[in-house]
Amino acid sequence: MAEPLSEESQGSTHGELIRDYEPSQGSSWRFGRPDYAKVNQTYFKHRTMAHQEGSLEALVQKVLKNWQVEADNIADVHKWKTMDSTKFKLAVNGGCPCNAQLMADVGAPNILVSETLAA
Repeated sequence: MAEPLSEESQGSTHGELIRDYEPSQGSSWRFGRPDYAKVNQTYFKHRTMAHQEGSLEALVQKVLKNWQVEADNIADVHKWKTMDSTKFKLAVNGGCPCNAQLMADVGAPNILVSETLAA
């Protein structure tokens, strides 16, 4: 079973929980437990808006950060919790859509820049 994110990766050491992702039972981290400590340090230092706890903006921020953790670090899309992986489709600039498994196999950053690099 994948271990939960550290307090530093969750953001709680900065006084705000910005990621509360908990891996599904039986899931495993693709490259070991991710560490968002440095990213969070930069984020909290340079952000221009602190959303009110419980606001829609704070909820959207947390959902997106949790999705990013999951999409980049949990290879088995059947263990994803942030979305229904059977319905997920991603297309960039009108390109051919890919499904969740392809994005998990290739990696979200690679999917997002692949057409740009090919052009």
